[in-house]
Amino acid sequence: MQEKNSFDKAKEWILDSGIQESNGAICAWHDLDKDKNSFEYSEITGYGITAFVFLDSVKKDERVFEKVGKLDEGLFEKAEKARKWLETKAITKKGAVLARNYRKWEQANENFSFHGGNCFAFDAGMVLNGLVNQYNAVKKKEILDLALKIGGFLAETMMESGKMNAVYNANTGKVLGQEDKWSAQPGSYHAKVAIGLFGLKKITGEQKFENAARELCEFALEKQLPEGNFETNSISKSTHLHPHCYSAEGLLFAGKFLKEDRFVDAAEKATAWAMANQQENGGINAFYNGKWNQSQRSDVLAQVLRLASALKAMGKLKEVPEEKLSRLRERILEFQHESGGFLYGTELDLLKKNCVNAWCTMFALQALQWHNISKGQNAGKMNFEQII
Repeated sequence: MQEKNSFDKAKEWILDSGIQESNGAICAWHDLDKDKNSFEYSEITGYGITAFVFLDSVKKDERVFEKVGKLDEGLFEKAEKARKWLETKAITKKGAVLARNYRKWEQANENFSFHGGNCFAFDAGMVLNGLVNQYNAVKKKEILDLALKIGGFLAETMMESGKMNAVYNANTGKVLGQEDKWSAQPGSYHAKVAIGLFGLKKITGEQKFENAARELCEFALEKQLPEGNFETNSISKSTHLHPHCYSAEGLLFAGKFLKEDRFVDAAEKATAWAMANQQENGGINAFYNGKWNQSQRSDVLAQVLRLASALKAMGKLKEVPEEKLSRLRERILEFQHESGGFLYGTELDLLKKNCVNAWCTMFALQALQWHNISKGQNAGKMNFEQII
């Protein structure tokens, strides 16, 4: 499969497959067995807005990541429809973001459903960064107003003692306690929420956003182990590569934004640890708890390649040869479905999910493009604000 063709096919799947529905919402995946889209997912709709801005920058010049002046009309329409769905269906008056809008034919998980009212701080952060990117592209006041509402909720309601509470219930108006799953705990992965908060600080000058973002990154550093991996579950003391990479993504951006090398160094150490555990097939397993689970997922693989490519472009990660990145890239392409989107892979129970996944495809798109750029070692051609 031609590499450029792989990128173009994935882009066409994101834009034309119907994974973004007519109302603007983006679904988590397309179920190949049922030939139906899954639930509408706020977090992924936030990623989608960022992805549309990213694709606009690629469209302007596939060789460089330019600052976006004005979105391509078609991409702008998709971003705007996504924003309006979020504003009318998912974002509460307080600025929290409801998680998943399940279909009648699906078995709803009330922990995540709109009806159940749980709002995850991480989801809000991904929506926030999408809005920040959209605002930077088109400078519309209503976009900034919505971003400020979410940013205020995150900085003022969800922050506590230097860390971010994971879940807020819109039905009760209460922040919930920690649970045993990584995504329901304050964690290093909340460093990725810092990207949107730093973006708001850049736009508005309001220091509270930078203060909250810095605290998230400082907390993430506390969760990094000497080997380089992040403890992503405070109960099991394990490392899940998906939030491990979120942690590194946020710290890498923070280091560039604040011009503080220690954050970049932590991201480099985390990425080197992941690359040191590359398997014979070129992939990287998704979970470590003293030993490696054999699950591999395309989102995790794309996240590692994206981080490694960014660091390589910055002249770092010198101990990792390009051959290892190329092997990882080839492994990622094995997950590309004939439709153009990327298959999810296997969960920790090693059962393969027969679905073409929206966020996996978005991550893979960007990873393929950033890997191409990394070979020229010019990080100036990467817009880190647009990390999906």
